[in-house]
Amino acid sequence: LNARNAEVFYQRGVLFANQKKLPDAAKDFTSAVEIDPNMAKAFFDRGKLYAAQAKKQTEAVAHLSKAITLKFPGEEVYKLRAACYSNLNNNDEAIKDYITLSDILKSKDYEVFFLRGQAYARKKDHANAVKDFNKALTLKKDDVKILVARGNSQFALGKCKYPMAQQDFTKALTLDDNSYEAAFGLGQVQFESAKYPEGIETLTKAIKLKPTAEAYYIRSKCHHKAGNKKNVCEDLRKAAEMGHPDAKKDVVVMCSE
Repeated sequence: LNARNAEVFYQRGVLFANQKKLPDAAKDFTSAVEIDPNMAKAFFDRGKLYAAQAKKQTEAVAHLSKAITLKFPGEEVYKLRAACYSNLNNNDEAIKDYITLSDILKSKDYEVFFLRGQAYARKKDHANAVKDFNKALTLKKDDVKILVARGNSQFALGKCKYPMAQQDFTKALTLDDNSYEAAFGLGQVQFESAKYPEGIETLTKAIKLKPTAEAYYIRSKCHHKAGNKKNVCEDLRKAAEMGHPDAKKDVVVMCSE
């Protein structure tokens, strides 16, 4: 009846999206913006479709950016674009979107600060990462994943921050006894703090939760410092079998007998 009605194409696109008929939804959103190039919501929804596809992150950013230019309201468009930038390893642009969310839109969503902290951590800016993890924890107290993330950044800041890292990992384990990430992080701190028996015990727990080459390798270093040569070689061989590059070298030097 009216093939130039952008709203009809848009609404049908929404229905197709709800039914998971994504190619049909994308086609209708495209028709909507061809008819009305200022339809911000159609650009947003098509960007949302692209954002859900790992290989379409660049296209998602372009559509979400257009929606922002057209003044699409709310926090979601910035959150989604920031996530796409992160997936593209463009941490600087992701951080800019999170700053818009926190400073201009005054977001109270803990994830805004948690995800910005992760972006800072990927840039090795652990001081700013810790600040954001602190803010996230004020909005969502005692969250295990935030505690682990803050512990990792505290650990990365060096020896003077090891006690704070240990505190975060210990608290995370208290809240979730099945957190491999917390157990592994605590084991690392204990090794670097020369607490070798404690490190062996904690890394053994981590390995029971999720056997990884890195956990076996760090435990081998604890065993080495504690003088347990047999255990050193067992762990090095296991880590080498799992593909750890340093373990492959060390096992030749230390376990050739």
